[in-house]
Amino acid sequence: MRTRTVLGAAIIAVGALFLGKSGQALDISRSGTTLMLSGPIFSGDDIALRDALASAPTRVIYLNSPGGFIATAGEMGRLIREQHLTTVVDAARARCLSACTVLFASGTTRLYLNADRLTEGPMPIRGFTGLGYHSGSSTTSLDSNRYSGAGTSYLIDYYYEFGSPAAADLVTKAPPNVVYRVSGPTAVAMGLATGTGRP
Repeated sequence: MRTRTVLGAAIIAVGALFLGKSGQALDISRSGTTLMLSGPIFSGDDIALRDALASAPTRVIYLNSPGGFIATAGEMGRLIREQHLTTVVDAARARCLSACTVLFASGTTRLYLNADRLTEGPMPIRGFTGLGYHSGSSTTSLDSNRYSGAGTSYLIDYYYEFGSPAAADLVTKAPPNVVYRVSGPTAVAMGLATGTGRP
């Protein structure tokens, strides 16, 4: 357990180096019983989400994030799962990459909108929309693509915790510098999404 805690702290520290706090923080906004989460995931965003969930009844969470701190995403995912919330990614206008896919997986109902005709497979991160999976990364990695076995292991652990083991296979299909995208029908067939219709 001690090794896992130290490893988690190291991943958070590496994430801080990679993302830098100068980037835009996660924005949490509300419209009725719907929350919208947009931006990178930083340490402390789990507390912000907890406070937002405590402030008013919530049913649905829309996601638009390039990812970020895996451990923080896991804690946020636990909050989402505890409240049996619906998570939504709208591929027409949003992206949910890397650690964000942990948030998506945590939804009791997981909806992947406007994704029926998406091209599948590995692709560049720039201009990407939809659900995107890749291996964990670290700025201290000696690999040119910044691969992190520890980060990848954390992603896989959370996918299993939230009942999306098929996502574990997808993180091995793309290195950290690209993403592997799935279409709506594939996401439903694999159990990543529970549907492609609106909440």
